[in-house]
Amino acid sequence: MAIAFRAISAAGSTASGTTVVVNKPTGTVDGDLMVALIANGVNGSTITGPAGWTVREAKTTFRNFTVLTKVAASEGGNYTFTVSAGGAQALGGVIASYSGATGYDVSAQGAQATSTTHDAPSVTAAGAGEMLICGVVGTGGVTYTPPGDMTERWDADLTASYATIADAVLASSGATGVKTFTSSSSIGASKFSLLLTAPAAAVVVAGRRALLGVGI
Repeated sequence: MAIAFRAISAAGSTASGTTVVVNKPTGTVDGDLMVALIANGVNGSTITGPAGWTVREAKTTFRNFTVLTKVAASEGGNYTFTVSAGGAQALGGVIASYSGATGYDVSAQGAQATSTTHDAPSVTAAGAGEMLICGVVGTGGVTYTPPGDMTERWDADLTASYATIADAVLASSGATGVKTFTSSSSIGASKFSLLLTAPAAAVVVAGRRALLGVGI
């Protein structure tokens, strides 16, 4: 079964608080792999999710964000994400669901000085069929154009920042190369790239992680 985009939620938002509630995307079924992007407004803060959510990337300075994943498993219709420090602040988030993914492979993050182009970092896929998910988190009031080989899933306000998310199924293993997004005006931004494993790549990823002594 190939990985496919299922749905993305409406944004959850908090103008000033320590928690934000984000709905499960409509149509999500048990076994789907969910990817959450939470943006927050205070440097040094970290975001945690409810039980079962795993932090994959956390950017705690300059256009802060956290990316988390979870396999859907008959839980309720929404999730509360909590900021650990920094007090009340702007928070916003969305969740995207993917069918057919067997797990998480690798991810990376970066930041960029003021520009209209924003390069999500290259990551290395274990096999063909993996889902590449990239995002940019920047200042308010902008819109983004995704790379030509990716499909945009989100491009809107996340209260603390304006953000975009795009994805693509990879035809082969190896380095993805940077993925360049274009913003409607020149801004500073943070970026991330994340790979979800496909059934054909799952054994390769498991072996790689076993050699490195890390969990799958």
